[in-house]
Amino acid sequence: MPASRAPSSSPSVEAMVTAAGADRETLDALRAGFQARIARRSDDFEATKGLQLTEHALSQLSRDGDPWDRLVRKLVKD
Repeated sequence: MPASRAPSSSPSVEAMVTAAGADRETLDALRAGFQARIARRSDDFEATKGLQLTEHALSQLSRDGDPWDRLVRKLVKD
């Protein structure tokens, strides 16, 4: 399997955001779970992939009250 292709059992970022209802707290809890798994066993590659997907999903969500987030999104959009 090519390295650039995710395994078919991995959820897509869009599916993760949809399942979480665009709730950062849900994705933050998922991220913490993956981090705990990796801390217990550093060769847990499924947890590493899950963490990557979760981080990417979190990057897709805005932080409503965060002025830095608005500024960065405005700069990237322009």
